[in-house]
Amino acid sequence: MANWLDEFFEDVFIPSKHPLRGLLLSIYIPAVSSTALVEIVLKFGEQWLNSQFQVDPLLFRALLFLSVPLLVCMLFIPSKLVQWRGDRIISNVRPVKLTGTYPGLILVMSPRRGGDWRSTPAATSFRHHWMKGNGRLKYCWILCTNGQVEFSARNMVWELVNGKLVSHNDTEWVISDAENSNRRIRIKFVRLAEKEKDNPNQVFKCIKKIYGEARSLGLRPEDVIADYQGGTVSMTAGMVLACAIPERRLECLRPTAYLPDGRADTQQPSTVTYVDVSYKIRPTKSPRIDTLGLGG
Repeated sequence: MANWLDEFFEDVFIPSKHPLRGLLLSIYIPAVSSTALVEIVLKFGEQWLNSQFQVDPLLFRALLFLSVPLLVCMLFIPSKLVQWRGDRIISNVRPVKLTGTYPGLILVMSPRRGGDWRSTPAATSFRHHWMKGNGRLKYCWILCTNGQVEFSARNMVWELVNGKLVSHNDTEWVISDAENSNRRIRIKFVRLAEKEKDNPNQVFKCIKKIYGEARSLGLRPEDVIADYQGGTVSMTAGMVLACAIPERRLECLRPTAYLPDGRADTQQPSTVTYVDVSYKIRPTKSPRIDTLGLGG
């Protein structure tokens, strides 16, 4: 019995072994069977629809004829959409002066001698989005790599908001505006171990977690902007990679003046700049199947 089945499947799937039998089994018999099946469906379908709903047999045949290409499309199009949906790749990066503000802000606090936070990128960005209480900023996450850096971040927030501490715990403050008690901002001090400041993967995970928290607070990804300056090169890399999808926003600071040697003049104010990243779709074709097992 098993040998007979093996021969049958060989004739159907490997017709080159027995060309005549393969032709008979793989083409002729399925064609005749499908024709007979269609005739049966048409005959009994027409009779049943005519007796139950008085549907004209010609109308039934027309609908059946139209349904075949529709069924083929339903089976074919989704697979092609998946195949050609493609990957979104970065096609252009354009810096644009940022005039608006965002409800959510992610910052990296820079270490400074003596804890002087006034010249840090985080302070410049925070000033821009807070706008002395007139901006849209409601939630801010500040990455800190050690206790002194966190101390500077707390001093920065306290002086720039200049409000009243409504509630607080070890890692989070809620501060109300001095002139409008209903205007509040929530600050979260995100602690990153000193040894992880040169680990882009750890920063990547940290930023992803922040976006998850933002979602739970009712913020869309488009409502949050991340400033990638202020930390180590690895921290910048981790943040940029975490934001390298169309829904997430990035910003940086652009100097307004330069020294004779080409370096930015840190004594002059910087411009908060939106990094406009454009994407395009690159089709992803189905991988070639190596039926012979040769590889490559």
